Amino acid sequence: PRTPLERHRRSTQHHPTSRPTTLRGNPSGDQRLTQGNSSALGSLSPREVEVLSLVAQGHSNASLATTLFLSERTVMAHMRSVFTKLGLVDDGTTHRRVLAVVAYLGSQRIGEPTRG
Repeated sequence: PRTPLERHRRSTQHHPTSRPTTLRGNPSGDQRLTQGNSSALGSLSPREVEVLSLVAQGHSNASLATTLFLSERTVMAHMRSVFTKLGLVDDGTTHRRVLAVVAYLGSQRIGEPTRG
């Protein structure tokens, strides 16, 4: 594994509390979040994409709350949902916020509008 996201995937692969990242609508469960695979990001709600795009711009939770007219608690709930949908487990060895941004930025193509 080369990227932080790939290392995270590998480190949680056999963790007893980790669940594989299966994508919504995929009954076989064989498709996983990998760099270049934006399908898992497609499961995010428009608000979650908006929150993640602002995180990618460097906003803190407090800044997100102010910008989006939300409470910090609501911002944290959106981030927890993003982590869950992307299969990012808090294992103490990685920074889920950074991994979510890496996945988000990896899914963006120049000239394509972001959903949100």
